[in-house]
Amino acid sequence: SIRRQRQMCKETDLEILESAHLLKLVYKYGGGALSTRTSSPKILPLDPSLISATTNTRPEQINAAWRGRVFEDAVGTALRQIADELYYWRDRNLEVDYVLKIGKEIIAIEVKSGRPGKLSGLNAFKAKYPKAHLGIINWKQGRDILSQQSLEDLKTDPLKIVSL
Repeated sequence: SIRRQRQMCKETDLEILESAHLLKLVYKYGGGALSTRTSSPKILPLDPSLISATTNTRPEQINAAWRGRVFEDAVGTALRQIADELYYWRDRNLEVDYVLKIGKEIIAIEVKSGRPGKLSGLNAFKAKYPKAHLGIINWKQGRDILSQQSLEDLKTDPLKIVSL
C-alpha cells in the first residue's frame, strides 16, 4: 500500500541519518528483541544544531518545556556513550526517558530539568522489571554527566548513575 511505502521511506531516511551519526533511533524497551522493534523509535539528535534547525523556535518562544526537551536530549546523547544499548520505555501513559543496558544490568533513568515530578513511570518499570536499577538525573547532575570526566567515571562504574 502507499501508506506502507511512505512509512518504509521514512524509516529508511531515519536510518540514513542514523548511519551518518546525526541522530540515534532509540527503540522501546520490551525485554526482548521482537517487542523492541514494533514501536516507533524516539529520535535522539546527536548534534545540538539539529534541534535548532528543525524547530521554528524564536528566542522569545523558548520556555521551560523546550529547555527540558533539549536537556533530556543532551543527557540521552551522553548516556548513549556509556550504554551498550539505549532504549526508552512506555506502557500506556507511563514512561521512562531512558533505559540503559550495560552488560547484564538494566538501568531506568528519568531526566528532570525542573521540579521533581511524579515518578509513576519509574515505579511501574520497577514493578515490571524488579531487577532493574532506577536513577533520576536532575539539572545539576545532568550538567555533571555532560563533562568528559564524569562520562569516563560512569564508563568504569555505570551503577554510579543510580546514586547521583
